[in-house]
Amino acid sequence: MFKLPGRTTGVLSSGVVPYPNDPMIPQGKYFKPKGLDKITEIPTMLKNKTLVYRLQTKGFMLIASPWNMDEHPRDHNGLRIRDYRVTAIASKKQYSKKAHPRWQIMRMIRTAAAMILPDKGMKRCDYLFIAFAEMRKMSRDEIFLMIEKAFVDVEAKIKRDWAKNGRRARRVSSDMNKPSSTGIATSTGASSSGGDDKILDFNFADDHKRKIQSLSSIIEDM
Repeated sequence: MFKLPGRTTGVLSSGVVPYPNDPMIPQGKYFKPKGLDKITEIPTMLKNKTLVYRLQTKGFMLIASPWNMDEHPRDHNGLRIRDYRVTAIASKKQYSKKAHPRWQIMRMIRTAAAMILPDKGMKRCDYLFIAFAEMRKMSRDEIFLMIEKAFVDVEAKIKRDWAKNGRRARRVSSDMNKPSSTGIATSTGASSSGGDDKILDFNFADDHKRKIQSLSSIIEDM
């Protein structure tokens, strides 16, 4: 049985590190994490097959993208995101045609992440869950234990890759006061092999001017 971490009802759910005089200072380590941007960050993590870390279980796929050492993603208010971001996707085709079960499993995944990540798993990382229909047959404890194991396994996978090939770096804006979500890249000279690293350029500059394709169509192409 998955052990709950204790009382968390008094914890503020801003999910960001505020300014020193901000009254919304988190009162504990458990908080509701912020999500990923639908226009830039989620399509990037779904399309990119080489520079993010994927872990598939019978119930879901977990995609992780660690932050750079000097990267501090910020929310729309300019406040730094606290520790990690988590987003869950449950599509009509892969999970359920009914809206309530999809909403229910996405809420459960985010709740599990909020309870597990402060104690286990990699901090300073973006996490994207894609739920499969198999999760509908699982109990809450089974889902929580599976998510807990996935966080531990993907952290070990990332650290093994860093030890072997060097730490990968995401391309971020030079202005750290702005949200940094413009694609994924390898850091120049970070690879221990000494080879030339190719930088993947994702152009999202004009995404606000055109209607992007649905996330469901991107998931189906994976």
